Amino acid sequence: MLGWSRAMSVSVSMMRRCSRGIPMPFLARCGGALVPTSTLRPNVSIVARGSGSHAGAVMLGAVVTAAATNNDANTVACEAGVQQLAWTRDRYDGAIIDADSVAHDASTFEVQLEQAERTWKLEKCRGVWLKLPTSHAHLVGVATQRGGFEFHHAEPGYVMLNRWLPEDEPNLMPPGASHQVGIGAVVLNSRGELLVVQERHGPLRGMGVWKVPTGLIHVGENVSDGAVREVEEETGVSGCTFDRVLAVRQAHGFLFGKSDLFFLVALRVNESECKLDSDGRPLLTPQLEELEGCRWIDVSEYAAGQEKAFADRYQRVHESLNRAISTYQQGEYGGLVVDNLMPLPSSSSSVKADDPPRRLQLLLTSARNLNGKEDERSKL
Repeated sequence: MLGWSRAMSVSVSMMRRCSRGIPMPFLARCGGALVPTSTLRPNVSIVARGSGSHAGAVMLGAVVTAAATNNDANTVACEAGVQQLAWTRDRYDGAIIDADSVAHDASTFEVQLEQAERTWKLEKCRGVWLKLPTSHAHLVGVATQRGGFEFHHAEPGYVMLNRWLPEDEPNLMPPGASHQVGIGAVVLNSRGELLVVQERHGPLRGMGVWKVPTGLIHVGENVSDGAVREVEEETGVSGCTFDRVLAVRQAHGFLFGKSDLFFLVALRVNESECKLDSDGRPLLTPQLEELEGCRWIDVSEYAAGQEKAFADRYQRVHESLNRAISTYQQGEYGGLVVDNLMPLPSSSSSVKADDPPRRLQLLLTSARNLNGKEDERSKL
């Protein structure tokens, strides 16, 4: 049982004779009750010393925790020689366990959790975070079945678990990420033509639909940088720079039940820095692992193809996105532009060691159109 502990004197009487220092079954006296040492944690070595009928047993430096089993019998957990879990307190009075301090042995890890819980409760910690790398995946069962932890999220290389300690308060720990973030890149050449691609895989495979380059944002990647990356990866067009966000769409029920935030982003392409094809357009090199092809087309042709492809589903969404593209191309819509980049201070009392890296905050403002005299920006 995860509970309080105190140092206790333990007298051990031998059940059978021992020879050559080989450990044998013993009874440990704890609180007036004789308890078989088979209930002791295996990390403590109990070795018989001497020989003959008067041989004794010595247990050194053991801390014994009295615990109750389902049958209300006393058991003993020996915690000698177990390295304690290292942890830090977060800003919400929670505990973040140092993964490097987690034992590899399952039995030892269970003792670590028992020791740590007593400390967490004494220090009134609320939630506990436990990150187990792939090398320690075999400890998940101990953490969930014995330690009371629940799954939070998983990424390549680790699984994150957590536990809410207060029994008289609702669980206030934040849930796992609910959304994935995607981008669509609107790239216009000097002729006003739109860059489009056709998927080799995915939901539009085999439909002959031309669409703007799309993709998912990587962890720690800005929306603007992700759009530039996707365009270069899928089409080979380099030298693009972020211009503005044209639209944002939220939808639900995507991969494994996640919701989706989709940013339609306009990029500017510097044709003087691009390789050009024989017609003077930026040269396209499709990523054949993902695409059937890519091309430059008129915006009106793109809109007509989208209308036909999505006449029965998502029609209103695609109508709105297409309207944003066409009005941007005509100079009648400004979307959301970068108003200011606000660097966070490198050292601040409000930024803790357990916070994720945060370098820049991007503030977007609305612009009514692209005419400089009529451009009006107001904070969102």
